[in-house]
Amino acid sequence: MKRLSRVTGCLAAARSAYLLLGRRLALKRTMYIFWNSETKTHIKGIKKAWATACSRAKIIGVRFHDCRHTALTWMLQSGADIVSVSKIAGHASIVMTQRYCHASPELQRLAVNRVSEILEQARQKVDTPSSVIVEPLHLTPSKIYL
Repeated sequence: MKRLSRVTGCLAAARSAYLLLGRRLALKRTMYIFWNSETKTHIKGIKKAWATACSRAKIIGVRFHDCRHTALTWMLQSGADIVSVSKIAGHASIVMTQRYCHASPELQRLAVNRVSEILEQARQKVDTPSSVIVEPLHLTPSKIYL
């Protein structure tokens, strides 16, 4: 249950962050995402800013890294190849990215179904007669012209 609350929290946090970025760009106040209006400087550490953002959004038990993990997992689950996801994540090797590959029974079933679909399409091509039928050429002496 804790894992589900983290995913739900990440979705809410992502929406909140998106809205915050939109307001920042519209106001063109600063290039920094986390800005302290009292000190007029950017926030140098993310932990306190993240805790404040989660508190305001009423999100409990979600770490900033959980959002990264969720995003990478969803990329892989949606069919993105592991090499691309590894590069996006900045991982030194694919081995690190494999931690995000959760081979659930549902994903395994989908993978097998994809192979079945490909095999079925190939079978249909073999079983279906071609739309162009070539009649054999029968030449008789009367049809040959020089």
